[in-house]
Amino acid sequence: MNFHNGRVVALQSDNTTLALYYELFGDEPTDFRVVPSLYHVLNEVRTWTPDLLILNCSQGFEPMLALCEQIRSDSNLSSIPIIVVSSMADKSARYRAFEAGVDEYFAKPFDTEEFKIRVGRMLRNHQFRLNHAEKNLFFMLSQRLPYPLAMVDINDRVVYANVHAQMDFNLESARDKRWQDVLAQSCNLCNQDEWAKANGRVTSAKTLLMNGHRHGVDGRLRWFTCHLFPLAEDPSGRKVICVVDASADMELQDLLLGVKRLVTHKLRTPINGLLGPLDMLKEDEQMEAQARKSIVKLALQSAERLSAAVNDMERYFIDTHSRSASQPISVADAAGMVKLCAGEQLAELLECRVESCRSSFLPIDARQCYNIFTELFDNSVKFHPKHSPRLKIEFRKDGDSVLVVAEDDGIYTDAASLAYLATPLFQREAALTGEMAGVGMGLAQVARIIYSCGGDINFSGKNDGPGLRVKMRLPIHGKAA
Repeated sequence: MNFHNGRVVALQSDNTTLALYYELFGDEPTDFRVVPSLYHVLNEVRTWTPDLLILNCSQGFEPMLALCEQIRSDSNLSSIPIIVVSSMADKSARYRAFEAGVDEYFAKPFDTEEFKIRVGRMLRNHQFRLNHAEKNLFFMLSQRLPYPLAMVDINDRVVYANVHAQMDFNLESARDKRWQDVLAQSCNLCNQDEWAKANGRVTSAKTLLMNGHRHGVDGRLRWFTCHLFPLAEDPSGRKVICVVDASADMELQDLLLGVKRLVTHKLRTPINGLLGPLDMLKEDEQMEAQARKSIVKLALQSAERLSAAVNDMERYFIDTHSRSASQPISVADAAGMVKLCAGEQLAELLECRVESCRSSFLPIDARQCYNIFTELFDNSVKFHPKHSPRLKIEFRKDGDSVLVVAEDDGIYTDAASLAYLATPLFQREAALTGEMAGVGMGLAQVARIIYSCGGDINFSGKNDGPGLRVKMRLPIHGKAA
């Protein structure tokens, strides 16, 4: 007979009854303990919390009833099923036992087959009630938490999931699916082999980490960490998984690495270009005037490049940090700002069109608008083979948004580079040679402004030739003209 996993405590009884107990529980996956007295029963119940308690009247009927009442009055113990095996067969004894909280009463002699069936039913029902209570408690707590939470069984199959886990990882129909397989459908997992190896043997209160990443609805790369918490004293081997957004930490790590790379290489080029000529002038005081003039010119060029690099960083970290525009700009004024940013150099190469949205307002101010188009134009000039790109800017209304499309006729950009154009410190150089001016902050600054006001940005190549197409979708600001 299958009694499932359970804990049974029985009071010391006569040899015949004990033999029956051992026959029932001895070969089952059930923890079975026999205690010598009612006092020990109470201690065992409080420290071990069994799934079934079997008592008898060997130490007195009234003391046994008093113990039952004490257990039922304790909120932590009141749900434990109690069976009484007694030689008192009269109805009054039965009634008093039931009033004291006894669930089943067997008067000797009793049918052993019926006893086995009732014991098995009580263990199953008690386990069902516990599981149901745990499920309700898990859902009550997990729905209040602001991050994905799930419970898996010993085989890593999803048992429960809160609303955040269901929405973020499409777990509505994931019951009985492996957690790792669910994640792999929409994410790139970094150490899933280690997870699979360790998941089955984690039995103590440890945290097992699995990192992964995916692109969110805004197109940005999202990193997460899965924390695995084994449930203490759970014989079924279930575990709770908590998914924590690690995007900020990963972005910080990437930024620190990028800053290190920036300082050690990208800034080193203009710094060396500035210090080298100064050392040459210092060492050779008899240098001819023309040579001295050329060296000073090189030093000034490096100083200008260094200043531009520092300004790029300042605009990215400071100017684009604000999430709201101080004074929203109209599409008509933004179109005028486009021509201002183009300047005389690009004026004849610029085509700017506005379709049926001149009076709409954008959720950016004039300074942010200037930064956006200045960076886009500078990037186009820098990567054009002749540094004279033809530019096309278009504003058009698209539902509740204004779609701004910027195109140039520069160079082809591979798909791998397109995916990282909005990443701080990323540049389209084949290697960090230091030959290309800038530090890789320009397009990242543009993306940060767009994202901060609830918009979206997409980089793609042109279908009809070389060049870059930047699509920026900005929600229309509530202000009307």
